[in-house]
This record gives sequence, C-alpha cells and structure tokens, in this order.
Amino acid sequence: MTTAAPNLDWARDCVAEVFADTVVGEFLTEQHGDGRSADASTWLVSTEFPTVAADLAALLGDATAEPMATTGGHITVATRTTEVPVVLDGPEAVTCALVQHAATRSLVPAISVRFRLAHGYQLGAFRFRSASWDLAETVMDVQHALAQTDGRSLCKLSLQLVRFTARDGVEMAFCKPALTVLRAHGEQN
Repeated sequence: MTTAAPNLDWARDCVAEVFADTVVGEFLTEQHGDGRSADASTWLVSTEFPTVAADLAALLGDATAEPMATTGGHITVATRTTEVPVVLDGPEAVTCALVQHAATRSLVPAISVRFRLAHGYQLGAFRFRSASWDLAETVMDVQHALAQTDGRSLCKLSLQLVRFTARDGVEMAFCKPALTVLRAHGEQN
C-alpha cells in the first residue's frame, strides 16, 4: 500500500497568508535625544528584522549607511524622506480613539495607521502611531476617502514642517504627520 505525499505547497501557502500582514516595522516621527531639529526631520523606521532594515535603507535612505541599533534588538533606519507612498487596505487601516495621558490625565488622540510601502509592498505591513491633534482632525475625512476607493488605496504619509512665532517672539518649528489619499491602488494617474 502506498500513501500519497502530503501537499506541502498548500501548507506553505497557508503559513505565508497568516504572516502576510505581520507588522514588520514602525514609522516614527522623532527620536528623543538625537539632536535633530524640526527642519531636518525625516522618517525613522524601527524594525527587529535585519533584512527589512537593509531593504528600507536601500529604498528610503542611504544604502551605504549603517542602520542605528537601538535597545531591545530593534534597528532604527533613518530615511532621507519626509514623504512615503503607502498602500492602505480600506478605512479600517486608520483608527483613532481618545485615551487618557498617563502623566497629565488629559485626553489625547491615539491614532494608528497600518500600511504597506507602495515601492516595497513585499516587505510586509508597517504601522505608524501618533497622538497628533492635527492628524486626528483629518481621520474621518481619510476614512471616508478610503471607503470611496472600495479596496486598496495609494496614499501619501508625510511630515509637514510648521513654523510659527510664539507669544514671547521666539521662532518655533515642528513637524506634523499627515495622511493623504491619492487614488485607488492600481489606477493610473
């Protein structure tokens, strides 16, 4: 009696599907204590996967520069960009809630954006989290625009430099995150 060999392709496909949306990295707007000014702020990406860090450095940064190692086994890649084309999977890819800030007991937004890089889709899913009130004000509009594309959407995740003069006359600057829906993924310009 002979037994048929098990179909391992099916098992391999199932494993690939389960891990297809695993978050492989997190986009960060700042790194405390790195001495960067708001004028020079670009995206930082933290990952625990060396191959993802290398691919990110080649795709968004300086491929010759070494990624910065951080605590806990994560690697931080300093990009050279303030704008990243990303693909979102519908309105549920962006969430926003109000949470109580631990130190001040005030309510702050907790925004989470889950996406893939448009030019590095195969790398896996990334996440960006923010407590920006400016971004929170746009979440409903972004979710509505995502719902209109009826599927995956090409978007732009960006850092926008804001300059202002404080009441005491001091010039200030900060970077605010922004998310813009461009079109349904796969559509031409």
